[in-house]
Amino acid sequence: MSQELNDVIPFLIRVINDMYNNVNKIGESMNKMNETVDQFTKKITDDIVAISSDLTGIIQIIRANREAIFQKIDELIEDLNEEFNEFKEQMIRTTKTSKHIFDYLVKARLNLQSKMQDAELLSVVLELKDVLKKLSKKL
Repeated sequence: MSQELNDVIPFLIRVINDMYNNVNKIGESMNKMNETVDQFTKKITDDIVAISSDLTGIIQIIRANREAIFQKIDELIEDLNEEFNEFKEQMIRTTKTSKHIFDYLVKARLNLQSKMQDAELLSVVLELKDVLKKLSKKL
C-alpha cells in the first residue's frame, strides 16, 4: 500500500498545485475585473460630472437669457408707457387748444351775430330815415 500511497501523493500534489494555480488565475481575473469595473465606474462618474457641469452651464445661460429677455421686455414696456404718457399729454394739450379754439369760435359767432344785428338795425334806421325824408318832403 505504501507504493500506492507514494503514487497517489504526487498525484494529489499535482491536483492541489493545479487547484492553487487555478485559484490564483481566478484571483488575478477577479483583480482585473475589479480594476475594469473601477475604471468603468470612474469613467461613468467623470462623464456624469461633465454632463452635470455642462447642464449647470446651460441652465445658467438660460437663466441669464431669461433675465435679459425680461429686462428688455421691462424696458420696452417702460418705453411704451412713456410714449403713452407723452401721447396722453399731447391729447390733453390738443383738447385744451381745441376748447380755446371752440371758445374763440363761439365768441366770433356772437360778435358776428351782434354785428349783423347792428347792421340790420342800422339798415332799418336808414330805411326809416329815408322814409321820414320822403314823408317830410310830401308834407
